[in-house]
Amino acid sequence: MTFEATVVANPQPQILWSKENTEMTPTDRVTITTDQDGNIYHTTLTLNKVEAEDAGTFKVLAQNDQGEASISVSLLVKSKSAFTS
Repeated sequence: MTFEATVVANPQPQILWSKENTEMTPTDRVTITTDQDGNIYHTTLTLNKVEAEDAGTFKVLAQNDQGEASISVSLLVKSKSAFTS
């Protein structure tokens, strides 16, 4: 699962990803990237092997001395149904 955001900012912003208001950092299951092209910043948050506990509200925040902007998105995870015969 990958979330993407594009930010246009000058000066360079600090870009932070969070889940349920807790800052996210890279782990073996979480990858965060930010690429710059002039004043355009493309950032992604990738969750590998999504599990039920990954459900929640994710936010990306970009801030610099000129201000800040953010956007949030909710991730819903459906569990596989167990069938018996």
